[in-house]
Amino acid sequence: MMKKISTVLFILILMIAVNQVSGAFIKDITTTPTDIRPGDKFTITTELTGTTCGMVVRFYIGDEEFSSRYVKDCGDSVDSAEWDLDKNPLDCGVYNLKVELVDDGNVVQTEERKLPIGNVPNIEIIPPRPNPDSEIIFRFTDNETGNRIKNLNVDIYEKKSGSESKATYSTNSNGEFTFITNRVGEYRLEIHSSKYCGSTDFFVKKKLPYDGPNPSNPVVGDLISLGVPAGVGVKYIDSEGNVYPLRNVGGINFTIEKPGEYTIVMGELSTIYWSERVPINVSEKGKMQIELEPEEPVIDKPMTIRVTSGGTNIEGADVRITMPNGDKKSYETDSVGEVKFTPIVIGEYTLHIEKRKYTTIDTKFTAQSKLNVRIIPTEPIRNQDVILNVTDQFGMPVVGASITIEDNGIPLITGSSDDNGEFKFKLPEEKEYTLIVKRDNFWDFTQNLRAYGAMSLLVSADYIEVGDKISLSVVDSEGKEITAKIVVERPDGIIDSVEGNEYIPERVGEYKIDATKTNYKSVSKKIIVNPHPLTVIPEIEGDLFRIKVTSREEPIVGITVVLRAPGGEEKELTTDATGTVKYKITGDGIFTISVNSIRINGDYESKILNRQIIKAYNPLFLIIPIIFVIIFAFIFIAIIEYLHKARERSKKKKSKLSNATSKKSSLKKGQTKLSSL
Repeated sequence: MMKKISTVLFILILMIAVNQVSGAFIKDITTTPTDIRPGDKFTITTELTGTTCGMVVRFYIGDEEFSSRYVKDCGDSVDSAEWDLDKNPLDCGVYNLKVELVDDGNVVQTEERKLPIGNVPNIEIIPPRPNPDSEIIFRFTDNETGNRIKNLNVDIYEKKSGSESKATYSTNSNGEFTFITNRVGEYRLEIHSSKYCGSTDFFVKKKLPYDGPNPSNPVVGDLISLGVPAGVGVKYIDSEGNVYPLRNVGGINFTIEKPGEYTIVMGELSTIYWSERVPINVSEKGKMQIELEPEEPVIDKPMTIRVTSGGTNIEGADVRITMPNGDKKSYETDSVGEVKFTPIVIGEYTLHIEKRKYTTIDTKFTAQSKLNVRIIPTEPIRNQDVILNVTDQFGMPVVGASITIEDNGIPLITGSSDDNGEFKFKLPEEKEYTLIVKRDNFWDFTQNLRAYGAMSLLVSADYIEVGDKISLSVVDSEGKEITAKIVVERPDGIIDSVEGNEYIPERVGEYKIDATKTNYKSVSKKIIVNPHPLTVIPEIEGDLFRIKVTSREEPIVGITVVLRAPGGEEKELTTDATGTVKYKITGDGIFTISVNSIRINGDYESKILNRQIIKAYNPLFLIIPIIFVIIFAFIFIAIIEYLHKARERSKKKKSKLSNATSKKSSLKKGQTKLSSL
């Protein structure tokens, strides 16, 4: 489509360029008379502009040239020869008028107009592609007024049967009439009116039945099928207008070998069926890629065959595998484009993968056993015994495996694995070697192998106080000091490089020291950096509590001391220039002393201790209260003694009175007895 637009634009630009070069172009075309009746004579006038000297104007009706005129005197208009409709009759109708402007034999401009002969109304056929046994509406409109034409008489007949088979129809108030026929073919419509004239031919055809194209979105090389009735012509046209006829034998099968946009045209010349045009886009085949995992397949171990295209997993691809013994297996890729397969025979496998819309893949892969090589020790020291242990994928020893150790591509050590799958050797220098292990029907094993020198990291102390200096040195296996790169990882993660053999930790915590040297095994050590110890000396002077803080007998200035009294009161103090804080005691009990527990100085330890304070009293101040207590006690005892004696006297008095009463009562009893005698 874009190509067509580009071509049209190019032609227009070319025409404009030619006109600008020639300096002339057609300005207007008119007819004299304006309304041409059957039997009239008429001429065509062409108005020009620009430089017209030496140019020719040609006049055509339809494809027939009827006049050619030179432009006289470089004029600005040219009249055609007169057309006499009596001598050269034209039926009432609308014709195509074409005028060409020619310069030196080259057509520089073409203009076309409609040339009506007689008063020909506009004839509209609905539907424009009528079918048999269906209503066909004819609608007539006056071209000058735009009004519908009513009561217009029209004859219709099948051209094959001739005008004798005509039927007459008349338009209704809406300028229409309806026509139905059960026969396909070409028909003619003729107008019979004193005011209007004209005729037109039309076809009544069946709708073309067809099936396809299948597939509807083919790719290059796809077999495209199309079902159409026998005898119906079919062709396809590419985007450049090239035509490719197809043979129809009651169905069509064809392929297109070039991607692009095409149009399938069916029944273009059929007198029975209306033609159909179907666009079809033929795509380039996608390219599939395969990945094998692992890249070196191992027998009796599952492998994955992954099929992709442009990074997209291809689902539903047919995967056919031919094994070395000729057996064949068929699979289909899953939703992630994968097939799981386990090779069971050593040898070469053939892989065939295909899927519609994609190019077919034919490739091969080999499956073998696997060499597993274990190196003991994993980081050998030079001149140390090294053992290679070679096994297969099942863990069984591999006997007779070829072993080569190369130094810069030159074989240094060669041999083969013994009955236990082992091979022993030594590496003479601290450097990197290449280990190569091979065995028939096994994948080769290649690995870099380094021999290391042994070294030790010597540290002057494992535990120190912050700010103390430590000495560092590195020695080889013979005890000789060697140069190595030493770095220290501080507690906060910062790495320090050590220049020389001394290091001073500036923070409390754990330090990791690493020593590295090319071709030597790295060594590490840890040291613990402790804070400075604190000595806390509490003293009491009267009601003043003095606390002195020292470290290694040196006073500590500005360190925080928190004193908690028995009642819960807390006092935060800071040591002075002598490392001392003072506190006035207001009561006794247990006091808690916390040093460096808040506002911590990281260079010093924290310390907590308790001290009990008992307040001492002056005896002189106790004499008066004691005297008062003694006097009070004596008075209290005297009162108690007096009360006790009074109670005793009362008891004796009551006892005497009781005895006298008793004697008197006995005397009365004796007198009574005498009286009765």
